[in-house]
Amino acid sequence: MAGHVGSIRIAVLAGSVAAAAVPVGAAEVTPDRLINADKEPQNWLMNHRTYDAQRYSPLDKINKENIKGLKLAYALAIGGTAANENLQSTPLAEDGFLYVVDQWGVVYKIDGRSGDAGRIVWRADPGQEKAPHANRGGPFQQCRCPRAPRDS
Repeated sequence: MAGHVGSIRIAVLAGSVAAAAVPVGAAEVTPDRLINADKEPQNWLMNHRTYDAQRYSPLDKINKENIKGLKLAYALAIGGTAANENLQSTPLAEDGFLYVVDQWGVVYKIDGRSGDAGRIVWRADPGQEKAPHANRGGPFQQCRCPRAPRDS
């Protein structure tokens, strides 16, 4: 009986680990989604948002009338910077999550869905050389994980 209970525990644990490894409800970032970015104005799936590189958002919640009232909603400390360095990457956004690459190429997934607080969901360090150059960001791959490229 004790062996049977142990087997059940192992099976439940293995199932939990497998379920946690698969993003629930995550949509694949496909070429079709990138080409049709205007169908998802709430998302910013690549550097310029669209292939025509206008960096224009069709969202209208912020406009000429209310822009004066904007204030910082929250700030979140990430690594990869030191004195006289800055972040130059364009954050990617999908379904309320932000993907940011720091100065050292470390990718952060930040949960911004609440609108008043951010929480780091995960960080991925590609192990690249820590050189004092700007990192310009990373693209979504079909695996749904942004990949931090090395600066050239």
